[in-house]
Amino acid sequence: KQKTAYEISACLVGSEMCIRDRYMGYCISAGYLDGSVRFCTLDKGGRVDIVVMHFSTVTALAVDEKEKRLLSGSEFGDVILWKISEDCWLVKKYHFFDHEKQVTSACFSSHCRLFMTASLDGSCNIYFKKTCQLLRKIYHPERLHINQCFISKSPFLSVIFYSENDHSLYNYTINGFFVAKRKTTCDSINQMSTINDHKFQEYLVYGDSQGKLHIKTLPFFEEHKQFQVFTDSPVLYQALSSDKKCICLLYTSDAADDLLCVDLGGRRIIKKK
Repeated sequence: KQKTAYEISACLVGSEMCIRDRYMGYCISAGYLDGSVRFCTLDKGGRVDIVVMHFSTVTALAVDEKEKRLLSGSEFGDVILWKISEDCWLVKKYHFFDHEKQVTSACFSSHCRLFMTASLDGSCNIYFKKTCQLLRKIYHPERLHINQCFISKSPFLSVIFYSENDHSLYNYTINGFFVAKRKTTCDSINQMSTINDHKFQEYLVYGDSQGKLHIKTLPFFEEHKQFQVFTDSPVLYQALSSDKKCICLLYTSDAADDLLCVDLGGRRIIKKK
């Protein structure tokens, strides 16, 4: 049931250049071409906090809703950990320069108090959330580009990443030991997440460029279920319900052919009347 509705200016949604945006309550985070991170509070009159700290285009975003943290990465390779204040302002906590190329993905693990970033330099960097110290750096075995990353806690704590160069999923333990590799049949996948069954078994969930939704077992990526959700559109994003039993999908339609209706990422532009 819709509680209320908001009008958002086209400059916020239409100019959005992040890989993905996440909602935290009534707030929206977005990254931009000029290296700025913008935090819009929809429940306070649409106020936008604009902070320019990156040296180039923001290419990755992640939000920790529980501890009110925001993680952003850029084309330059730098990563910033932000604290979201009680007044919904962005406060820079740490600035990292541990990647040599563009940051492609970022994620938090609230249960393990860790966060991770991935890059085109072929590395995944894992940090302690509390101290922001680098715990471990895990590389692609052939130092190919890493395009997506995720931290899984079941059946053991592990690092999952995907490379579009060899179209493969990889699983490593948090200590850096190789566990599994699985080649995919698609050109790219969207951000990864996990879903639980009634026995609390954790499954990996992601959508791909062929319009399919995949649910795979962990840690060996065996196909549990596969759904052909769309035939003419890739699955761009999936959001899970709080109990991790329902999945909401985002995709592009034929509106993507109209450049006046969508931004460069294929997302529909909301224009203020």
